[in-house]
Amino acid sequence: MAVSTFLGLETALRGILAQQRAIDITGHNIANASTPGYSRQTANLVTTQPYVDTPSGLLGTGVDVQSYQRIRDSYIDVQLRAQTMLKGYAEAQQSGLSQVELSLNEPSDTGLSSLLSQYWAAWQNVANAPEDVATRQALAQSAASLANGFNSLSSQITTVQTQTTQEQSLTMDQVNSIGTQIASLTGSIKAAELA
Repeated sequence: MAVSTFLGLETALRGILAQQRAIDITGHNIANASTPGYSRQTANLVTTQPYVDTPSGLLGTGVDVQSYQRIRDSYIDVQLRAQTMLKGYAEAQQSGLSQVELSLNEPSDTGLSSLLSQYWAAWQNVANAPEDVATRQALAQSAASLANGFNSLSSQITTVQTQTTQEQSLTMDQVNSIGTQIASLTGSIKAAELA
């Protein structure tokens, strides 16, 4: 079978169209040069299937764009994700501990340290004058204040724990929602590629 006269023109046309798509990617890269988080793209060119029915063997038929690829360092991407995760963990821990620190309210005149000091001082006064009713009442009052302080602190820390649990739940819901969106987008991309 003879090779068509237009095979050379068709090969040249394929080459021109492939290079045009590569130039389009270059224009896209230039347009997004100052976009935060953007990474360059490149067109991967491959040879097309050769023409087999020639007396001398295979005859090349040109080039085509096989795929588009982002120019990224996968090692750096993995490190960035890992460090971002650690940063998020540290920020969440700092937030929770800051709330606990506010609950402890130390050093202050109304914190647990002050209440414990008053409690032990009341015990010392009772030890010095065990028969005095006023010092025993002061000890009882000091013990009640200390118990109220512990109850208040327990309530505040329970509130912090509840808020943290709710934030975790909301974050997981967001992650699941984003995962669903990615799966949907992946399906759309595959359908578009098949079309």
